[in-house]
Amino acid sequence: MQPAPGTGFPVRDALAADAERERCASALRDAFAEGRLELRELEGRLDRARAARTRWELRGLVADLPREHVARAGRALDRLDRLALRAHATVFGGVSTGLTGLWAAFGQGDYWPAWFVAPAAALLATHAGGSWTVRRLLRR
Repeated sequence: MQPAPGTGFPVRDALAADAERERCASALRDAFAEGRLELRELEGRLDRARAARTRWELRGLVADLPREHVARAGRALDRLDRLALRAHATVFGGVSTGLTGLWAAFGQGDYWPAWFVAPAAALLATHAGGSWTVRRLLRR
């Protein structure tokens, strides 16, 4: 629903588009395929979805069905987390390799890149462990 101009409160009579009616019908057919609706109930809801004029009416047809957007948000979070972990590991590997190369070319004595490599490796391990935990929780 769209907010009423200047109020921030949703408008119950926002008109529904054909694409929204089709998404509602698709959600109803999916629920039928999963065994959540009987054929007679599906037909009735599909008729009401085709006749619906507002988004509010469409919402009422699927209000008692599980929401797919929660699963979609979980998958998006998983993709984002994997991307962040990949970027973290890439930066860690590049900077560690560069510092080690500088040390090998010019450094004498102690391995000074360890001041960066050790804490950064600990942070990367923490990030990887957290990512694993998040993925495990999302699979439940």
